[in-house]
Amino acid sequence: MFEQPVGTTPPPPPPKPQADPSHPTGQSSVTPQAPPPANLPVTEPVDIFAGVKEPPPPNDGPATSVPPFGEQAARSGMGKKVLLIIGGVVLLAIIGIVVWFTLFQGEEDVVVQTSELPAAAPVTPPAPEPAEASPAAAPEPTTPAPTPAAPVEPSAPTADADADGLTDEEERTLGTNPQSADSDQDGLADRDEVRVYRTDPMNSDTDGDGFQDGAEVRNGYDPAAKGKRLFEVPPAP
Repeated sequence: MFEQPVGTTPPPPPPKPQADPSHPTGQSSVTPQAPPPANLPVTEPVDIFAGVKEPPPPNDGPATSVPPFGEQAARSGMGKKVLLIIGGVVLLAIIGIVVWFTLFQGEEDVVVQTSELPAAAPVTPPAPEPAEASPAAAPEPTTPAPTPAAPVEPSAPTADADADGLTDEEERTLGTNPQSADSDQDGLADRDEVRVYRTDPMNSDTDGDGFQDGAEVRNGYDPAAKGKRLFEVPPAP
């Protein structure tokens, strides 16, 4: 018998025959197999993955959380604002530098050009020629200034104390009262009696018909003639 090599697995034992109950003798119907020869070497199956390295275990690091959409939008908006502010500051700085160079460089050019101009030579004015002596002019006769005429004072307005249309001078001539617009108190003003109706301003009933001059005028009668109307009323149809 050969010795079994170290590290080899012994061959499995042959299966035992089982009795067949249908067989009349109770013997097994399976034909026993002959055992393999004991001199064959028993080897393990070849491992085809023996040279392959095992993959490293997965890294169980902290899970990264995705920020919500609103937070991302806020951060992006804040970033845009910061960029706009920085861009505005840079733009203002550039404008300031350009303006500074434009103003101060222009002043320096003017100063340099002014200093480079040659000094102007002094101009000597010509000597004045002696003036010829002119004969003495005869004095002009002086005329006396005209005496200003005295201003003409405007005449004072005609006085009419009672404002009846007749001046106080006219009322004194007619004998009426210059302080009363109706001297005879008949309802007609002194001016109306003298210049319109030709009645006596000192007689309340000029025609003597028993009616005062003012009442006759109001009723359409002539105060200077008895029974005479101032205007004829057409008869009723």
